[in-house]
Amino acid sequence: MELDPITKWLIRISSSILIFLGLILVIAIPLLALKASSVISLIQETIQSDLKDILTGLIEKL
Repeated sequence: MELDPITKWLIRISSSILIFLGLILVIAIPLLALKASSVISLIQETIQSDLKDILTGLIEKL
């Protein structure tokens, strides 16, 4: 089956766009996961520190 030149170029352009978007996702998703992990870790450390301070204050009052 022979395709006309315009159709061939449209297929090439759409394929290139799909490949480019796939590469962006392959790079972006791990970076976003790393960022989310570091934010969660920071929040966890903050909460842990606050809880230690609260417990220390409660123990000192007793």
